Amino acid sequence: MLKIVIGTNEGKVLCISSNEDEIKASMVNYLIDTDQEPTEDFFESQNLGEYDIQVYEYHQPQLNENQQMIFNELKTSTDYYKFNKFQAVYWMLTNLISYPDGLIAKAYKELEQYELEQVFQVFSQFNSEQEEE
Repeated sequence: MLKIVIGTNEGKVLCISSNEDEIKASMVNYLIDTDQEPTEDFFESQNLGEYDIQVYEYHQPQLNENQQMIFNELKTSTDYYKFNKFQAVYWMLTNLISYPDGLIAKAYKELEQYELEQVFQVFSQFNSEQEEE
């Protein structure tokens, strides 16, 4: 699960990751930078607010059938063609123009703007997780 770690004193984003070691390292570095001493049970603490740290969990939206088709097309472009996320979006949009009657084009046309934004959000998160591995 993707987590966002924020230093609340400055409103600074310390880390956005699903890697627990990276998340813990960002917290420790923040404590060092702000001259704070953590207790022994710091990582088990339910009250990180006393250290001016807030952790938020990002929950991925559930995709409908049309969104899932678009997401799978983008994912296939990165897996099969080894495109980066920008190339994958460009490839998909080029194919929509070239094949306006195709299944992907039909799915794309039925999406509302916010649904397309959700697809790009999930696709971006997927790529970030792949880069971490």
